[in-house]
Amino acid sequence: MTDEECMSAWAVIHRDEKGDITGYTTCWKPSYEDLQALNEGGGVFVHYPFPRLAPMSLFTVDSMGVCNDAG
Repeated sequence: MTDEECMSAWAVIHRDEKGDITGYTTCWKPSYEDLQALNEGGGVFVHYPFPRLAPMSLFTVDSMGVCNDAG
């Protein structure tokens, strides 16, 4: 991927009581075409360009910003 193909992403940096970074939360907004694919049963693909899979979670929030926990 080139620099021209990259876009910035909104992110929250999580820190512990000492100020050390413990993680990040980013927000990815699907396009109209993405929403169509999801509505047709398509999946969400996440690519890691690293030799190890990092822990992660994917979720949505309601209009009040509360997590829509599916399970």
